[in-house]
Amino acid sequence: MSIAEYIDHTNLKPTATHSDIVKLCDEARDYGFRGICINPCWVSVTEKELKDIEIVTVIGFPLGANCVETKIFEVEVATVNGATEIDVVWNLGAFKNRKYLQVVEELVKIVDIAMVPVKVIVEACYLDESELIKAYQIVKDSGADYIKTSTGFGPQGATHLAVATWKKLGDLKKIGDLKIKAAGGIRMYQSAKEFIRIGADVLGTSHGVLMVQEEKNQGNLLVKTRHFPDAYKGHQYHELDSEGLSGGQSIFTPKEE
Repeated sequence: MSIAEYIDHTNLKPTATHSDIVKLCDEARDYGFRGICINPCWVSVTEKELKDIEIVTVIGFPLGANCVETKIFEVEVATVNGATEIDVVWNLGAFKNRKYLQVVEELVKIVDIAMVPVKVIVEACYLDESELIKAYQIVKDSGADYIKTSTGFGPQGATHLAVATWKKLGDLKKIGDLKIKAAGGIRMYQSAKEFIRIGADVLGTSHGVLMVQEEKNQGNLLVKTRHFPDAYKGHQYHELDSEGLSGGQSIFTPKEE
């Protein structure tokens, strides 16, 4: 399986022009990317350019601090214009304020109105491990299809810790399985392969062309295997209760010898 099949080929630059977006579409066709990811104003342009490639757009981007009514209107316009997937930035401030019901209710409304797969961008660089776990639970409860690491506009992008944490949570039957999109700061082929091995189902990057070229140069088609970073080898996870980890312990607690 080529790495191209994992990539949402991305251009979310505020300076992107019409010719930049047409080029993005051309590259998506030529290199076989799973999708493109663009700002909402370009959706109607790309809908005319692409067939059989996901048209992903962002909602509440990049801060997530819009009113829910604004996000819903954005979703409605985007899907009418041809978006086939939605990447929505959640209300990070409400989450940090422990307004969990407010956060999940907002996401439920967006999922219900979208009628297409929804990825929730939680901006993982601002979350500690316990918050990564709570974020996963909230996104799962909302009915969304994916949890996504980053907007790419924060101080840090995708991290191995976030992806590995969520992958392990997905293995817990009582929690259920969310797909994972790693995005932000993924620029090199080897880095992309590592995120996939850890558990990412989709990658968001503007460097996909270089990755595909490097893959071809190496003559090495990607085989996805279960893998976690060295820091987590020989570890086991604890069962979760309704509030998160039992006793506040890490899911990466070393096994006793």
